[in-house]
Amino acid sequence: MENLKKLIKSDEYFQKGISLYNNKNYIDAAYNFKKVIQEDEKNYTNAQDKHEKVINIISFMGDTKFNHGEIPL
Repeated sequence: MENLKKLIKSDEYFQKGISLYNNKNYIDAAYNFKKVIQEDEKNYTNAQDKHEKVINIISFMGDTKFNHGEIPL
């Protein structure tokens, strides 16, 4: 029963991550994708792939803002 609860919670994290990703809320999406547990065979691999993609987006956005002077030195 406890494993089922963990899998349900993991799925909720994944679904929330997708929603946040689609709304371009990348930092919160990354957090939720990272919370998907390895035992969640349905979502784990996809969550890890999405997490890596989000981290790359965040890094690119930071570089872009810095290069355009939006982030002061």
